[in-house]
Amino acid sequence: MGRMEKVFIVLLILFVGASGVLWADLQGFGDDVKKEEQDNASSGGSSDDSQSGGGSNPFVDFLFQITVWVWVAHNGTVYYNPAPYLPLEPQDNNFINHDWESLDIADDGRRHSRIIPRKHHYLEFSSAGSLTEDMEPGAMVSLQGRFNQYFGPDINYRVISDGTSTLHITTAGLDIPLVQANLFSMSFYAQGAFFGGMLDRTGGAGGIVLRSWPFKPVSLFFRAGGYGFENISFGHIESRLNVHMKNFTIFGGVNYLASETAELMCYDTGVSLYF
Repeated sequence: MGRMEKVFIVLLILFVGASGVLWADLQGFGDDVKKEEQDNASSGGSSDDSQSGGGSNPFVDFLFQITVWVWVAHNGTVYYNPAPYLPLEPQDNNFINHDWESLDIADDGRRHSRIIPRKHHYLEFSSAGSLTEDMEPGAMVSLQGRFNQYFGPDINYRVISDGTSTLHITTAGLDIPLVQANLFSMSFYAQGAFFGGMLDRTGGAGGIVLRSWPFKPVSLFFRAGGYGFENISFGHIESRLNVHMKNFTIFGGVNYLASETAELMCYDTGVSLYF
C-alpha cells in the first residue's frame, strides 16, 4: 500500500468517525442575537447621511480605466488544470496557468494558432459533517469555482442543531477574482445571506477569499468577510487545509461567526470533488 493511500485511509477514518465538532451554545447564540438586534433597533442604529460633492476626477477615472483593462487582460489569459496538482501538460502550474501567447511564430515566420485544449472553468463541490458538543448532528455543503475566468458561483449552506433548536445559514452569490497566479489567488464575493429555523433573517454578505497551492498535495483556503442584516452585523472567518488526490480532496477547517455579543465556532472535516 502506497503512502498516499495510507494517508487517504487515515483521513477518511477521521472524517467518518469525527466528521466535525461544533463548539457553540446554539440557544444562547439565538438569545444574544435577538437582544443585540433589539438594542440596535432601539438606539436607531448607525447611518451615514453625508453626501459626497464635486464632480468626477479625471485622474481617478483614468486610474479606474487602466485598472479595469489590466484586470480584463490578466484574467483573460487564465486557464485551469482539471484539479489542483493534476496538470494536463508537463509545463502546467499547480492549478492556475496563464496562456500569455495565444499565437506561436513558426520557423518560417508565419503565425499559426495553437491548438491546445484549455479549461477556462472549474467547479468544486464540498460537503462536511458536524457534531455539536452534545453529539447532535449537523452538516454543510458548498459549491464554488469559476464559470469562466472572470466570475463564478459561491453558494454555501450550513445546518446547526443542539437537539432542541436548529439554525440554517445559507449564502448565495458570485465570486470575482482580483488576482489569479500560480501559487495563490485573491477574489472578492457578494452574496445574499439568509438565516432560517430558530432565527429568520434576510440580508447580504461580502468579503475576500484567498486560495493558495504552495506544494503538492496541500492547498489552503481563507475567507474573511461579514453578514449584514437590518439590526445586526456579523464578522465571518472561514479557513481550510486541503489534501488533494487527483480530483478528490479531504479537508479540515474552522468556521467562525460573531457579532458584538453572539458567536458560533465550528470545526469541520469533509470532502470535495472538482469537475
